[in-house]
Order: sequence, then C-alpha cells, then structure tokens
Amino acid sequence: MKQPALIISAVDAKRLRDFIDDQRYAADAGMDALLNRLEAEIEKAKTMPVERVPADAVTMNSAVEVVDQDTGEVIAFELVWPDEADADENRISVLAPLGMAVLGYREGATVEWPVPVGTRRLLIQRVGVDTPTRN
Repeated sequence: MKQPALIISAVDAKRLRDFIDDQRYAADAGMDALLNRLEAEIEKAKTMPVERVPADAVTMNSAVEVVDQDTGEVIAFELVWPDEADADENRISVLAPLGMAVLGYREGATVEWPVPVGTRRLLIQRVGVDTPTRN
C-alpha cells in the first residue's frame, strides 16, 4: 500500500527545523535519534503555504482523533510542541511516537509507526475534533 503524501505548512516546517537545530546542541543520543526521525519526516513532506494546507491535514496544534487498527482504541489528542505537552490534558508532543506518526497526514490515512512494543497502525479518523480532558 502506497503511503499518502505528508503535507506540512511552510510555517510549521520552518519552526520544526529551527526547533531541531536548537535541540541538537543539548541532545543526548536518545533525543538525537528522535530529532533525526522528525527531520526525515519533514524532508519527505510536501511543504506549502498555510492557506493552502487542507483543513483535514494534521498540523501543529491540530486536534486529532485516531483509531488503533489492531485494538480499536480511539485516541483523541492535540498535537503540540514539546514544552506544551501534557498527558493529563491530552496534549501530545510532536516528538512522541504518536505525535510524529500523524504529523502531515490527512483524515482517512492509515499510518504505521514503530513504537517501543512493536508497530502501531493508526487510522486518522478526524482532524479538528474537540479533545476531551481526563479527570
């Protein structure tokens, strides 16, 4: 199955590249591997002006709902910058495996992403949904 094209706004791409460059100076080996992975995702993405990015594409600060294709679990979250991440508020960092997996993909896409316990297959069900907070 051919993977759908990733779409990233020019603004997000620049900010993400700047973030990666800034983090490289202080990165340990684990962080460096994450930064390399994110950089590779950005490089394979189609970059376009913000106003041309489809509304159903996952961008930074998007609210997203995915369905784990193996378990049926529905996960709703907001994709955020690392310093804004908060699991209790369902705010997932772009450096987290789940965050990096969905960045740039559109509603209806199924993405496969390696996680520490194997590979997750995630269907991006909706973009722009309200993300619930845990109590």
